[in-house]
Amino acid sequence: MNISEQKYREKQEKLNKIDLGSTTTGFRKETTITVPVTTPTAHTTELLEITTQNGIPVTVQDTPATTVWNEHPKVPEWFVLDSSTRKIETTTLKTLPETTTSWVSAIQTTTEEIKEEEEETTTTTSTEPTTTATETTSARSRQRQPEPATPELKNEERDVTIVTGLIDIGRGDWWQYRRPLEKYHMFMENVLSLRNKMVIFVDDHSYDFALSYRKKLGLEDMTRVYKISIEELPLYGYINEAREIIKAELANDTFYSKVADEDMKTHPESKSAEYNIVVNSKTHFLHNVTIDNPFDTDYFIWLDAGYGHGNQSVFPYNNVWRPAFPDKKISLIKLTPVYDKLSSYNLDKLYRKNWAVLSGGFIAGDKHSIGQLHHLISRKFVQLIYQKYVDDDQTLLVLAVNGHPHLFNIVHGDWFDAFKLFSVDAEEQLG
Repeated sequence: MNISEQKYREKQEKLNKIDLGSTTTGFRKETTITVPVTTPTAHTTELLEITTQNGIPVTVQDTPATTVWNEHPKVPEWFVLDSSTRKIETTTLKTLPETTTSWVSAIQTTTEEIKEEEEETTTTTSTEPTTTATETTSARSRQRQPEPATPELKNEERDVTIVTGLIDIGRGDWWQYRRPLEKYHMFMENVLSLRNKMVIFVDDHSYDFALSYRKKLGLEDMTRVYKISIEELPLYGYINEAREIIKAELANDTFYSKVADEDMKTHPESKSAEYNIVVNSKTHFLHNVTIDNPFDTDYFIWLDAGYGHGNQSVFPYNNVWRPAFPDKKISLIKLTPVYDKLSSYNLDKLYRKNWAVLSGGFIAGDKHSIGQLHHLISRKFVQLIYQKYVDDDQTLLVLAVNGHPHLFNIVHGDWFDAFKLFSVDAEEQLG
């Protein structure tokens, strides 16, 4: 082993002793707990082993189960009700917004200390000029280099499959934020009228409506309709935990007066575990369609069934959409002003706050990027559950973007601007 290799190994040994919870050195504290998780479809209890560092879950792994997820007879074989959200490989979670900054600071600080120690050991004399030169070199090495400019993304016309879905969670019976199924169907007509290839996931209450509407327009050859229930969604395995979190928040006399925004108390995400399960399953639907790819397209778009809330004017002229997207990115719409930085939002600024940052009604990307997004959202949902949080897709999308900004193409716009922002010729298409 030469001298340079020896120094490199010594440096790595010091870095491996970083305590990610502070700027002092020491070994990371890891503990493992075993949590029972019930598989709703197979009615089988599995065990999740969760390894934590300083109280924060960092790895989750299933112990072997004796049964597997049962496929619903009315769902095609390719539609895998997988346990990917429950069987998470033993890899380090990369989306920990509350602690990431302190961890990076700890690593940078310790790295600088190692550099200083190496520079001191290479100084052969203790004369004042030599010491000054060493300090100057160390200070110069700490200067942050400018980040390379982000290349401009080019939108290109894409052959796409639109994915949408509607599962009735009983909002017609709600006192506040009431939305009867008939109103959803009225909103959904605009989405179903798009003359694009489309895959639709609905429950028993909407199957005939969706199928007959597309047939009436002569679009049956460009349509696949699949029947599914909320109980078959993988995230439904956490319905009891989600209900308990919401119940505890509503029963807490000070939560909505000191922690959360008071007016959030009646919002769907604050009172309905079923709502949170469904809206966070959008990437699950998208991901499964990319696997089957019934129309052999390169890009895939999620549109909420009620996109536009009945406003036909936001849809393309003659309902023909020619969408355009950049390569290998997830495209999303940012609702807040341009100067409002996404990176400034962590969980504390998002959870139960009456402030929308990203629209969850539109998500677009290629097969690879959608697979990555589905993995991020599923893992983040599980992580938050074990930290006693449950929220809608808008919050989880912001956390995913901040954890992996390179994966996303964020465009500023309004709630229903997808056709205006992502079209080959928006003025011509919108009439």
